[in-house]
Amino acid sequence: FAPVATARLSCSLLTSAQRTMSALYTFLDLASCGYCLGSTTWYFFVASPIAFKILGREKFVPTMMGQARVYFMHMSGALAASLGLSLANGASHSSTAVLSAGVGLAAALTNQLVVGPSALAAGKASLTDAETEKTNKMKDFVSEGGGHRTKLWHRMVVVVVLTMTAANALHVWGIASRVAPPT
Repeated sequence: FAPVATARLSCSLLTSAQRTMSALYTFLDLASCGYCLGSTTWYFFVASPIAFKILGREKFVPTMMGQARVYFMHMSGALAASLGLSLANGASHSSTAVLSAGVGLAAALTNQLVVGPSALAAGKASLTDAETEKTNKMKDFVSEGGGHRTKLWHRMVVVVVLTMTAANALHVWGIASRVAPPT
């Protein structure tokens, strides 16, 4: 009788420890997603428009160039953590949570390593163009960038950031559908 009770107790403790770790992984994963979604919202929809209005285009572009590098580096790290936490939490490789985290990470890395540096280089070169003087309104700058040199790269950054954000939101949905009680 005693060995059976001991076996049940150790299984119960193991299950409890597994549930605790799963809850911790889920919490950290959601915190990572919240960091990404909050940072993106802050950087693109709050800080950038305010900084553009206060600093003007000439001071805004160099300031944001430096911050963009840090932003993309942080997004890549947080999304890599999110992907790792989903896998550690036992999500299948084909689950919505894992696939969306992978797409978000790929988008962040694309912006960090390819699109972002190209956009920053084009933006730096455009600072000396006479054409850039035309773009002093935030709404024009959002869609056009700093002029013809930066237009394509600026739009690519926006598309990749939107892809990263949509994948991150889908990842949160994947986590919620995994942990929500069935109805």
